[in-house]
Amino acid sequence: MPAVSTGPTEATASWSLTSVDYILLGLLLLTLYMPLVTAIYYARKDMPSIRYRNPHQMTICGFTATFYCWFKLVFGLMTATISCATSQYLVSILFHFTTFSVFLSEVSIVVTFYLTELLVTTHTKGHTPQNDRKSRLLRLYLRPSTTLCVWIIGHLLWNVPTIATIASYTNDLNNTTLKECPNYIVETIELVSAIQVGILLVLGSILTRCMSTNIDNFGLRSNYIYAHRVWLCCYIIYLIVVGLENVSWAKKYQIDSILITLSMQSIVLIIIVRPLHLS
Repeated sequence: MPAVSTGPTEATASWSLTSVDYILLGLLLLTLYMPLVTAIYYARKDMPSIRYRNPHQMTICGFTATFYCWFKLVFGLMTATISCATSQYLVSILFHFTTFSVFLSEVSIVVTFYLTELLVTTHTKGHTPQNDRKSRLLRLYLRPSTTLCVWIIGHLLWNVPTIATIASYTNDLNNTTLKECPNYIVETIELVSAIQVGILLVLGSILTRCMSTNIDNFGLRSNYIYAHRVWLCCYIIYLIVVGLENVSWAKKYQIDSILITLSMQSIVLIIIVRPLHLS
């Protein structure tokens, strides 16, 4: 009889939600708006405030940011059943695809603005061999076929460091759940990702500075300046949180995962929702 009575009790306990689970579920509910606003953004891609923001590329960024948040939060709720290797591969690829896509989109916008200014200069001051050569190169970059090649090759190369890092720990990750994932592996992967994001922030800040001389059409320049300030703050806070990972409350409540998820939402709020509001 005692054996029969303990079965349901243990089953009930195993399915009970912790305070961390409620936080992750709440964040998961908060992300439900992301695919909706991204779809509306794409549907209104011909609006002036959206047309010049590379809506096709930004739509991809919006959806990959959404998928990242969903997988990151769901995996956080199922740490005892999800494979550590599967989680690290999928979440890392989605993370780097999203962040690098935002950077490439910004590059295209800067190139477009620079080409426009170059054409205006040529029209007012006449042709010069140097300006004509620059114009041809910029036009070549903005061709869909060239942009597609840059995206494919760029993403493949950009994901190499993280994928190589995870692959180097294959033996340690075999038959290991996310809950049992060795801390030193997670910390190494996080370090590689943090370095890559830091590089993107520096390069993005340089691009934003290049845009600072342009007329702020439809709030495009101010949007990127504001975005980089927000992302830089998130990055600094993340580094502080990573330094606190050995602190019990930071590890217990998965503060790093929560912060990264909120940072991903900021991408959608800034590059998707704000232009929608302006339209």
